[in-house]
Amino acid sequence: MRHLNNLKYMAMALFVAMLSLSFTACSDDDDDSETSVTGTSITGTWVDGTPEDGEVTTLVFGTGGRGSLTYIYYDSRENETSRDVQNFEYSYDAEDKALSIIGDDCDYQGSWSVSLTATKLLLTPVNADYWSSLSFVKQ
Repeated sequence: MRHLNNLKYMAMALFVAMLSLSFTACSDDDDDSETSVTGTSITGTWVDGTPEDGEVTTLVFGTGGRGSLTYIYYDSRENETSRDVQNFEYSYDAEDKALSIIGDDCDYQGSWSVSLTATKLLLTPVNADYWSSLSFVKQ
């Protein structure tokens, strides 16, 4: 009889141990790709559109405050038909999320408010009536 009582207590202890382990997690499994990432750099290549859409806009922010805006146009067979490259200089204040693009020949010249994640860049004009927000994905 005593052997059964010991077995009963051991089974209960094992059950409690297994139950406590089932509520333990190692890390956060949430996908945070849509939330803002502190310290994410604007430097890199950002793209909007696909050849299927007929136009791809590529925005490159290089190191040293230089960048380029490229429009690539495609026909219905997704063959490139023309390309327009516009070089510019820029300054970016990550703390204020403020971007300034300088370049007489650049369509995006002006001041922009920046929303940045690891994979997405959203530019909203500060003082322009003719631009809406522009959205890009990291390439």
